[in-house]
Amino acid sequence: MTTTEEFFKNEDAAATRGNGSTRPRPDDRARFQFTPFREIVVGTLPSYTVAGLIPRLGVVVIWGKPKCGKTFWTFDVEMHIALGWLYRGHQVEQGVVLHIACEGVAGLGARKEAWRQHHVDHGYDAAELDAAPFYLCKETTLDLIKDVDAVANAIAEQFGDRPIRTITIDTLNRSLKGSESKDEDMTAYVRAAVTLAEKFQCVVLIVHHCGYDTTHPRGHTSLIGAVDADIEVTKEKTGEVRTEVKNMRDGENGAETYSRLAPIEVGTDDNDDPIVSCAITPAAGDDFPKKQKARPLSPAQGRALQLLAKAIEIDGQDPPQGTANHIPPRARCVTEDLWRRYCYEGCISPGDQEAKRKAFKRASEALLAAEPKLIEKWGPWVCLS
Repeated sequence: MTTTEEFFKNEDAAATRGNGSTRPRPDDRARFQFTPFREIVVGTLPSYTVAGLIPRLGVVVIWGKPKCGKTFWTFDVEMHIALGWLYRGHQVEQGVVLHIACEGVAGLGARKEAWRQHHVDHGYDAAELDAAPFYLCKETTLDLIKDVDAVANAIAEQFGDRPIRTITIDTLNRSLKGSESKDEDMTAYVRAAVTLAEKFQCVVLIVHHCGYDTTHPRGHTSLIGAVDADIEVTKEKTGEVRTEVKNMRDGENGAETYSRLAPIEVGTDDNDDPIVSCAITPAAGDDFPKKQKARPLSPAQGRALQLLAKAIEIDGQDPPQGTANHIPPRARCVTEDLWRRYCYEGCISPGDQEAKRKAFKRASEALLAAEPKLIEKWGPWVCLS
């Protein structure tokens, strides 16, 4: 019996003919090429755009009953991705966020302003919010199957090589000129969404409704089988907006978030009547993922925490004006840049500058996401909890 080692030796020997010429290799332009098992490697790109909730690449359907908070929740997630903020303790891959609104366009300005005003009222920097790479397209006549190439060309022309992280289509019904119940129409629609995801190496979020049977998205069952994840949004009797990952192709199901809709007056209309919209806010106890277990700190995380304490002891200062309500009382803080310098000089990693940069990034993100809280961050400022 030929062993694996002997097999590969024979393969290598067979690659050279008797006359010394190399065995023909597949043309690089060939459409179908096959990689040997031993040359298949593990990809190092993060698997998620929002860890445990939204994959990095593919198509995700966000679905639920009308007026359950789907669009409010989706917009909140989009803004966290655009700004690179942790989402309820889940790590986030930052990038350009594109939102194609096919319905409800009249209220989008109020929804945006409610979200902005809520965060400014809670101490966030207005300039940082206004600079978020979030872009809105109001296109109520979109036919994704027919228009996918035009959409892709418009994105490429307007954003060039900038990394697109998400493309949201709100809603499936308004962007499908066909029947949700027909296999061929739904298959063509998902294929068009996949085309965008693959071209821009991003995730396409599709907001959708459920039918009379509220246990699954409306339309042909091929939809759920074809997408990479679906997230159910429900409005509980308590008024909370609950989301649950139902079918994650390459990950765990069951991740949940709990939110509330906070009504916010954002101005007055031409008749001097108040304009009211809502912002999604975390429900009590949902600042971090549900059922998250505390993990022991890695050596790099422990070292980073020690060096933060040292930086605060030597160079700490009182909280800057405007941040005192968001960090522990009497806490002293330092900038994240100063903490990073302490970690570089304190040998958070034995490698070169790039290794230290990566070690600090991983350690700081893990410490921010730890439960119970170990550190607090507000803008550029960091302190111990």
